[in-house]
Amino acid sequence: MKKRIAILASQDHGPSHPYPDDVLLLYAFEQLGHRAHIICWDDEAIDYQHYDAAIVRSCWDYDQRLPEFMNRLAHIHKHTVLLNPYEIIRENADKQYLLTLEQSGVPVVPTLFIQDAEDLHVPESWKRVIVKPTVSASGRDTSLHVASDPQGIHAAIAALTKKGKTAMLQEYQPSIEEYGERSSVMIAGETTFTMKKTPKDGNFLVHKHHGGTYIPVETTLEEERFLDLLIQKIAEAPLYMRVDYLRCKDGLICLLELEQIEPNLYLHENAKGLGLLVQETLNRI
Repeated sequence: MKKRIAILASQDHGPSHPYPDDVLLLYAFEQLGHRAHIICWDDEAIDYQHYDAAIVRSCWDYDQRLPEFMNRLAHIHKHTVLLNPYEIIRENADKQYLLTLEQSGVPVVPTLFIQDAEDLHVPESWKRVIVKPTVSASGRDTSLHVASDPQGIHAAIAALTKKGKTAMLQEYQPSIEEYGERSSVMIAGETTFTMKKTPKDGNFLVHKHHGGTYIPVETTLEEERFLDLLIQKIAEAPLYMRVDYLRCKDGLICLLELEQIEPNLYLHENAKGLGLLVQETLNRI
């Protein structure tokens, strides 16, 4: 039976200038005889009752418009199958989900969530500190500080608070410079692709627009065990997610972030992931 799929994107990656991976996804559905359309998530003229599913993809402005974004997804959720589901997206929007995962037994990069900057105490073992908002994407509003500079850390927290954001601190892991930040794409709980991302010399952010380098790598047995543990600990394996992790000071692989909203799935290099994403989407409708 022919299905109609909405591929949700931001205005910057709408139907007139779509992100290439969204085009790949659209073609993959159409090659199976289905209909797919790239739609701006904030286009209120769309009647989602005419769609069998809406899949969140390059909505890369969501963190700057979170209340509006969540309200729109709640509307879409009422009229069609939203993937990932609304409840998963709502929980994943704020990085305080890391606390829940850590409490369940998932190794997590040492993290502090700041409710009151006056009570801030950076552990003595930390040498460098990353300050970022609990709701963020693409490295926005993220800064690196030496732990012995409380003034600079407080200033960064204050800047976030002034914007109405909640701050979090993570211990900087030097392994990012060689081991890199690893990003494993998981479709319906199956690992399909892993990217090694390293910052350019003198930087700490791995994103390409910050000069980072991306290299596809095979997952090791140790990494697969970490990913298997994570899958066991989460409530349900969503349609898609990207697991970003590092090697911590003690050598243990630790979760940095679990991206379940709009992660880049590297579909142009991830043929297995593309095929599985399409099939699992159809299975969940």
